[in-house]
Amino acid sequence: MKALFRLMVAMTFVAGLSSSCGVDNPEVVPEGTLRIFADKTEISADGVDQVTFKVMYGSEEVTSKKTMTITVKGKDSQYDLPAGAGSFSTAVAGTYTFTATYYYGGDIVTDNSITVEATKVQTGKYYQKLLAMQFTSTLCPSCPSLSSTLKSISKNYPDRMSVVAFHVSAMGTDPMNIKMCDTFFKSVSDSDGLPAFAFNVRKNTEHIISEYNKIENELKRQIRDYPATCGVAIESSVSDGKADITVKITSEVASKMKYHIFLVEDGLDYDQLGSNGGYVHDNVLRVCKSDSVWGTNLNSGKALEPGIEYTVHASVPLEADWKVANMRVAALAMTSSDGGMTYGCNNLNDCALGASADYKLN
Repeated sequence: MKALFRLMVAMTFVAGLSSSCGVDNPEVVPEGTLRIFADKTEISADGVDQVTFKVMYGSEEVTSKKTMTITVKGKDSQYDLPAGAGSFSTAVAGTYTFTATYYYGGDIVTDNSITVEATKVQTGKYYQKLLAMQFTSTLCPSCPSLSSTLKSISKNYPDRMSVVAFHVSAMGTDPMNIKMCDTFFKSVSDSDGLPAFAFNVRKNTEHIISEYNKIENELKRQIRDYPATCGVAIESSVSDGKADITVKITSEVASKMKYHIFLVEDGLDYDQLGSNGGYVHDNVLRVCKSDSVWGTNLNSGKALEPGIEYTVHASVPLEADWKVANMRVAALAMTSSDGGMTYGCNNLNDCALGASADYKLN
């Protein structure tokens, strides 16, 4: 009996040791080995529910280090989360596989992967419109080509995107530059060169200059990978040298959101390198009401209750040389897919300044 008791104790000890050293315990990873862990393997594809990761390099947690990157592989796409991001959410149902890479004198890839199932939820009430971000400068001789490409895409995809031209100072002083143009460019673009293009305050899967097919493919990917889960409506009026704007946002899911309000102007006459004179600048960003690329908190940073309309107001002084008849307001609803590290445009609406735009439904 004593021998049997000792055997049972020994077996219990070994079993406990095996469990504590297994891959399910993120504290025990062999030195020199990179391994990824997740707090769950199933989430709702509502753009809100998220899986949180822990990445260990031996006994050191490196999840938040800027040299650590998590790669997401879906059915038809593969991309990296922002450096140091430790969570993932999506509005697209499907199976996702995650690996991590850590630079430590060289790239080290995890010896395992995590598979997460995103289950479908009922959304799709609201028509989706994309923010088309044109990064340009009057000193860029190649920039007019991007303008031409965007006009062609807008014609072939009517009312699918709202073009905003961000005039940056990367090549020198631009008369239409405002500070936030440079901030957006640094956050979204993957190079210092112009022209450049992006959708929805997100980095593209590949560098885009002005190629029609690349922009078209990215437009389709954004709709597929980031479907709208909310609607946006606008009311605006102009009086006494200022614009009064009301933005209404209704979400289909319990999502934390931020928002942006832009004023843009068409028909500006400034010399442009690469043109033969008479070049007209359209979609010029005049005002960004937030001082953050990711926007301003909606509902004080708390999650929106599905089906409830949330309203924000803004009053914007208008410069004397702006032509109100050539201006429009764009309102963006911003959501995060990486736990709040970054935000992208979930949906937007726009209208002439002084006019209104109701929710757009599918």
